[in-house]
Amino acid sequence: MTFKTTDPFFLLKGEIKTLLPNLGAHYDHWEELIQTTNTANNDEFSWTQKELLKGINDVNWYCSKLEITIKKVSENPDHYKIDQEELSKRKKFLKESKKEIKSIQTKMENTKLLAKVNNDKKKLLLEKSKKQKQDNKYQRLDQAIEMDNQRFINEEFQEYDLIEREQNGELDAIHGTITRVKEMGNVIGEEIDEHNKMFDDLSDDMDAAKGKLKSAMKKSKKLLNSKDRGKMCTIFILIIVLIVLLIIVFQ
Repeated sequence: MTFKTTDPFFLLKGEIKTLLPNLGAHYDHWEELIQTTNTANNDEFSWTQKELLKGINDVNWYCSKLEITIKKVSENPDHYKIDQEELSKRKKFLKESKKEIKSIQTKMENTKLLAKVNNDKKKLLLEKSKKQKQDNKYQRLDQAIEMDNQRFINEEFQEYDLIEREQNGELDAIHGTITRVKEMGNVIGEEIDEHNKMFDDLSDDMDAAKGKLKSAMKKSKKLLNSKDRGKMCTIFILIIVLIVLLIIVFQ
């Protein structure tokens, strides 16, 4: 195993040398997106900025660890068998790495670039506000239309319910009338039956009276043909009886 593979400086240096070029490429792309797109609603810009900030944090972390190792070596170079020339190279690499990171951070804090990003956010918020107002306008319109429709439906149902109640009342009245007519028909039928019975009885009485009257007339005729006074008296008595019978029958 060689010294370079075990010395933490070279491991940290390798990570930093890998990350720094990527940071430069991310920054160039980040700046281009700011100048050519609306950053507020651009997913590529959001991803690029996220990766750029993450890379800066990673490089700063490796630089801090690298600084610790250099400090330990500086305190006891003989123990680590590192001469002053190698130590100076390590310090120079650390200084240049920090400088490059600082340069990227400074460029990211450019007021023109940050103003463009803020303006993009303001534009997006303004567009959302306008869209929300428009959506609220249409939403209120839809609610008003829905309320009108619901009110119309309720009025129709109320009118239908009123008509139905009126029809039910009329049907109940018709049913009551039919019931009363039926009852009157039954009463009239009973009275007709009773009157028919009375007429039958009267007819029978009339037939009986007619027979009796006919018999009496025959007897009266015989008596009239006779000159007997006794018979004449009998005739008058029979006539009186006949009148009484007629009175009784017709009562």
